[in-house]
Amino acid sequence: MMGFFSNLFAKQNCAVCGKECGTLHRSKLRDGQFLCDDCGNKCSKYIRLSELTLDEAKEHMEYMARMKRVFDEVFNKTESYPRAFDYAVQYGLVPFANSDIHYMSGSIYPVRGSRPMTLVFATARTAGAIHEALLAGRALACFDGNLMGRGEYIGQMIDAALEIREIRQVSKTKRTFEIANKSDLRFAVRPASYDYPMPVYAGQGLRIDIRQGEQVEFTNCILGKGRYYTRIFWE
Repeated sequence: MMGFFSNLFAKQNCAVCGKECGTLHRSKLRDGQFLCDDCGNKCSKYIRLSELTLDEAKEHMEYMARMKRVFDEVFNKTESYPRAFDYAVQYGLVPFANSDIHYMSGSIYPVRGSRPMTLVFATARTAGAIHEALLAGRALACFDGNLMGRGEYIGQMIDAALEIREIRQVSKTKRTFEIANKSDLRFAVRPASYDYPMPVYAGQGLRIDIRQGEQVEFTNCILGKGRYYTRIFWE
């Protein structure tokens, strides 16, 4: 009996980092080797370490490390993380918007289109195409009526969602444009000469005067903390 308890509570070395770890701070692998808590925390919380061999655990840890370098959660449930915007830009990460739902989504997001989503620019509706697009960075986070991601993909989304046309010339330096929103998303535009943004609701339109060469800021299209997608309508 004493031998059983002495073996149970004996300190072991982590098979990955070599650190000595006690019985309360380690996980036993399928092949009898051990991982310390620090190394175990590098694995997904949704897998059982007891079902992995050491080689399988190492492979999984390498995979998780690659994914951590690729993806960055910028929104979860009802909270946004502005500092994560900067991380995404600085390290070229793909922004994710997650719901963290564990029950019916309608009770948390009763308004159509309010649920956070990660929009993936995949070449086909297959798991392989989605995986390829995510690793290539072709995705946008969509949350609280905002889009967050790289400018090239925000620009593509705007081109697909909005129909922008000139309808009249007000003066030599000012023209009226009509913006028709063909999507289920809400957009907000603010020309540089405006004090506040103008909403362009889903399925609706907006007529707005814009000066020649004026920068138009899409204030719901986030490139980073405090930075938004801009476009010049006419030069």
